[in-house]
Amino acid sequence: MRRKILVALLAPIVAIVVGLVALWNWPAGFEWTVRRLSGLAFGLSTTSIVVGEQNWPVMERGADGSSPGLPPLLLLHGFGTSKEAMTLLAAMRPGQRVIAPDLPGFGDHPLPDGVTPDVAWYVEQVDLLRAALGIEHMDLGGTSMGGALATAYAIAHPERVDRLVLLAPAGVTPPVLNDFMKLADTGANPLDIQSRDDLVRIMGLVFEHPPPVPEPLMRAMVDRAQRLRPSTLRILAALRPFLTGGLDGQLGGVLAPTLVLYGAEDRVTDPSMAHVFGDGIRLSTVVVVPDAGHVPFSDAPEAVRDAMQSFLDAPRPAANRRGL
Repeated sequence: MRRKILVALLAPIVAIVVGLVALWNWPAGFEWTVRRLSGLAFGLSTTSIVVGEQNWPVMERGADGSSPGLPPLLLLHGFGTSKEAMTLLAAMRPGQRVIAPDLPGFGDHPLPDGVTPDVAWYVEQVDLLRAALGIEHMDLGGTSMGGALATAYAIAHPERVDRLVLLAPAGVTPPVLNDFMKLADTGANPLDIQSRDDLVRIMGLVFEHPPPVPEPLMRAMVDRAQRLRPSTLRILAALRPFLTGGLDGQLGGVLAPTLVLYGAEDRVTDPSMAHVFGDGIRLSTVVVVPDAGHVPFSDAPEAVRDAMQSFLDAPRPAANRRGL
């Protein structure tokens, strides 16, 4: 009898251990599990939205209307990443509906054949997603490439954007040209991932405090980057002129109140760009976070959370809903 009880108690533990060992040796399965568990830990669900002929994977919380008084917050990720990169940022807004999609060509969203993925195309795609979600007006946020695209969207559709949150946005000519930008100006892609060493190098570049990443997840990230590389090169070729200065002279078209936030140690989008955005956008608040790099919400989460809460929870004059 004791043996039977012992076996009954040990069986689930053995099954869990065997499952973990199997996942450790199956990078794609390990990545899927980590992504799902991370989302669940922050109350985020993963679903998909049909937009025309595309199927948009999205991470979402609060779709049941549990955040009255605030519009939805749509978050756009950066180049070479995916909706999962927005997990920590989404977790900073527990009282607001948050939607983070995989932009076309990234994550689990294939880039359609026969398109030119330039800024005009991406702005159109984001607006199609907004319409498919049934959103009339929203808060819009983005990081790096996503920040530049969010800015372009706010200029093209001011009536749709209540407030704009830009985290380390690209898109303007930097007063200070850092080493990353000098290399990019030669036509190279400093974010190109073809090996594990590339991924380690890039993590050291974008994070001031790189988070620990289990080896199976590292392998899965490299595998995904390799699989998506043809489309990411197409996207980079189409977006490069926009990302390196396409917003110059256009920032006056942003009518929504805007939070501009950079990490003081950003080695990708130089923090000198913060005041270009701040000077160009009339209703802007500029925050430069100490001891943070290109992903400030990972390097300094409390500082970013406080800045976002102060900005997004501030009183909202009715006119701001139309960006006036």
